[in-house]
Amino acid sequence: MYFDGSKRHEGAGAGVVLISPKGDRLRYVLQMHFHNPSNNEAEYEALLHGMRMAKACGATRLMIYGDSYLVVQQTKKSCDAISDSMIAYRDLYNVLEGQFEGCDLRHIGRNSNDEADSLANIGSTRSPIPSGVFLEIIHQRSIKEKNTSSPKKLTPIDGEQKPLDPDSPDDLAVATGEEEPDEVLMVEPEARGPGPGSGLTFQSQARPES
Repeated sequence: MYFDGSKRHEGAGAGVVLISPKGDRLRYVLQMHFHNPSNNEAEYEALLHGMRMAKACGATRLMIYGDSYLVVQQTKKSCDAISDSMIAYRDLYNVLEGQFEGCDLRHIGRNSNDEADSLANIGSTRSPIPSGVFLEIIHQRSIKEKNTSSPKKLTPIDGEQKPLDPDSPDDLAVATGEEEPDEVLMVEPEARGPGPGSGLTFQSQARPES
């Protein structure tokens, strides 16, 4: 699987290319229509949606290639994810990774990722979708977004307001707005071309690195 994300003035998008062990290919353009997506979020959305698509196609082992050094290093825990959103994205990757018998993510140069990069640019510039390419519209992030506008809540006990216990996981989730991310966020696709039901199947053999 090859993935790439793109952020332009027109919006954010992503490209995913799935290749079966026999060389059959599925190409996806993702358009992101949620509020103020960053380039790193576009990269993570490409990665996560690509993994879900591969799973839907029956893949049990997955070799993943991407040119985002930050995303690859964060998921491999070679560097720390600092922001709440990057931590949530990395944790969701770990959840999806556990659904495969084998999953290996590797960093490649942009020149080796030109097909996914081209699809990502089509998505971010809202260009016409080429024939044979599957379009997916994403209306919300894969992770749950924190609500920072409301103040911390107090828990009523016997008619009184008691401060939340920081050692209680339930109270901590209420106080911070942080909850477990959705394992799978299914997005209704708008298909233009082949999709997961197109007859492309993946066996348990991983695609060798090229």
